[in-house]
Amino acid sequence: MTGSARANQSWAAHFDGKDYPMVGNPTADMITITMVGASTMDFTGKKGGKVIVRTRNTVSKDGKTMTISQGGTNAAGLPQSNFTVYDKQ
Repeated sequence: MTGSARANQSWAAHFDGKDYPMVGNPTADMITITMVGASTMDFTGKKGGKVIVRTRNTVSKDGKTMTISQGGTNAAGLPQSNFTVYDKQ
């Protein structure tokens, strides 16, 4: 069997640390976004009021690199983590 899974999720949120509804994500129904500094944002995903994922996006001072670190639990309740680095071409 071949194919690909695609998730379409959306939300409208402010960078104020308050919860906002998230649509289209089977593992999270709320998102919170907080600016930590001029180039760092924290995202928190919740399902039924429980934190399931925390993500930090940081853009380098020169604007050429974005680092994303993420941790939380998967649908089975097991711990998960990801670390991704994007370089501007």
